[in-house]
Amino acid sequence: MTATAENMTYGDLFRLLRDTGFAEQTSERGITFRHPSEALLPFSPVAEAELIRLYHLVATRATLNDYDILPADSFDIRLIRLEQGGRVPA
Repeated sequence: MTATAENMTYGDLFRLLRDTGFAEQTSERGITFRHPSEALLPFSPVAEAELIRLYHLVATRATLNDYDILPADSFDIRLIRLEQGGRVPA
């Protein structure tokens, strides 16, 4: 991964997931994102304003790439834009 995610929040990540076709289910155990391709991304309860943990970022990037939802380089471009002060684009 060539970009960093120092400013990326869970809200940014969850928006990206929704924008790429994931549906979310919330329970007391956390949030699970499901994609029509059968990709699944579970998260423990986190606040959307909380900065993302690296392992969640890596797992999300790999899942999106492996299921052909979003290539890894496109994911990295979104991180670079975020680092430059923007929001994660749709």
